[in-house]
Amino acid sequence: MTSAKVKFMEPRDFGGVINATFQFIIQEMGGLILAVTAIAGPLLFVEAILADGSPKEILDYIFRSSDYFWIFSSAALPAVVYDYIIIYNQCDGSPVTIPKIFQRFKKDVFLVILIHVLSFISMLVGFFLLIVPGILLTVYLSIWAITYLNEDVSFSESISRCFYLIKQNWWETLGVIFISVLIQYGLSFIIQSPLMIWAYLQDFFSVTDDSIGEEITFIQTIIMAVGGIINQMVSIISTVAITFQYFSLKEQKDATGLLKKIDSFGTNTDEVAEEY
Repeated sequence: MTSAKVKFMEPRDFGGVINATFQFIIQEMGGLILAVTAIAGPLLFVEAILADGSPKEILDYIFRSSDYFWIFSSAALPAVVYDYIIIYNQCDGSPVTIPKIFQRFKKDVFLVILIHVLSFISMLVGFFLLIVPGILLTVYLSIWAITYLNEDVSFSESISRCFYLIKQNWWETLGVIFISVLIQYGLSFIIQSPLMIWAYLQDFFSVTDDSIGEEITFIQTIIMAVGGIINQMVSIISTVAITFQYFSLKEQKDATGLLKKIDSFGTNTDEVAEEY
């Protein structure tokens, strides 16, 4: 028996947003992980593949190169999640497939990159001038990407929409961001704990036996690569949470879902009338 589809276009309070986030992630975990792995995953290894070296050098290069193209990789994962959710809302029971997501992703990822860069610059200026404006902008611009991707508006209008939707809901949105990120970091810590143990073993054996130490270093590097990917998967939580918050605020302000139900009810009534 298939579980009922999670409704995004529904007004929710703080607890409702958090509950819906985990309900959706649990229900769509397989599809989300598959989509993120297939589309965003390879981007983390592009620079490493171009490096002609041993497996250890390639893995080391991954971590070095991540410092330089973090903007691209950090935008790829949320872009996949946003596109997944948008298609999920548009599909009437049909599955969300990777080709459908990738079709949107090809153009959306560059828009998300631009939005991330502009958001970062805006928040940086806000923090530089005074800490409070930076915090304010962080919350207001948190829904910028999903707003622009989901609504048929211009770039400037999408910014206005962010302020319009979050107005009078700033503290609630901050709470959603804080709790989702807190849970996210908690899971990341659990995932990273074994890596900390390996780091300790590496330091211990590198002093007592160089050959064993080198072997552990290689194994640790592989585990860190896998752990790093899993750690990035965990960031799906905050992306989904802020997306639910966006749709909740949109429904409260625009009542889009309610209007669709009314239109659907009217259509169904007309069809029944025609039958008689």
